[in-house]
Amino acid sequence: MDSVSDFIIIFWIISIVVYFISSLYFLIERQNSGEDDVRKRIMTLVFLIVFFIALSRLFHLIVIFRHGGYFMADLSLENEIIFTTSQIFLYIGVTTIIFSFERKLKKFEKCYFTILLLILAAIYFIFRHIYIFNKNNDTLIFLDFITGYVMNAGYGIFGLILAFMYLRISLKTSGDVKKKSLFVFLGFILILASYSIFFLEDFLVDPELIALISFSLGIIGIPFLILGYK
Repeated sequence: MDSVSDFIIIFWIISIVVYFISSLYFLIERQNSGEDDVRKRIMTLVFLIVFFIALSRLFHLIVIFRHGGYFMADLSLENEIIFTTSQIFLYIGVTTIIFSFERKLKKFEKCYFTILLLILAAIYFIFRHIYIFNKNNDTLIFLDFITGYVMNAGYGIFGLILAFMYLRISLKTSGDVKKKSLFVFLGFILILASYSIFFLEDFLVDPELIALISFSLGIIGIPFLILGYK
């Protein structure tokens, strides 16, 4: 690796450490919640979100070390499994975010957004699993590509809808509730953006620049999340 790559890897590791330490903070906050069951549930959700994102970043970094590059193309079977595992951890984290928003807002009798996203994720990972063992099949390559984009678009769109609903709550309230709602909104938006930016790889944008921006957004988003749930 050249000096720039070394810097990105170090920044990547710092990002992972920040996520793991933050998840520990939320776990400690849960333990310190006393008899407040509502806060305990919230802290548990946020702990799971941050912890699974940290695992996703960690497994992604392992693939980069093993594969020797940023682009996740022509991976060996072992690296494909590790990379898919990193995706699973990510979507568990993101689904937890969306599920927590949906339950908090109580706009519907059931969590329809979460159910739909889980269906999209199941379809994608089924095709992904088949594709890993049949990489020379053009149809499966296309289906893996399309289902991946549909799932990511679905998570992105619903994530933004629910995040802006939270912003709406902030705009309609005042005082401490208003401030904390805004912090939570900013924290989630920045963390979601830190992953969404990886789409730029498809437009041949420098992967090291994408990684640098991604980690910066995530590291900035975490303090907002902590302030919002403090």
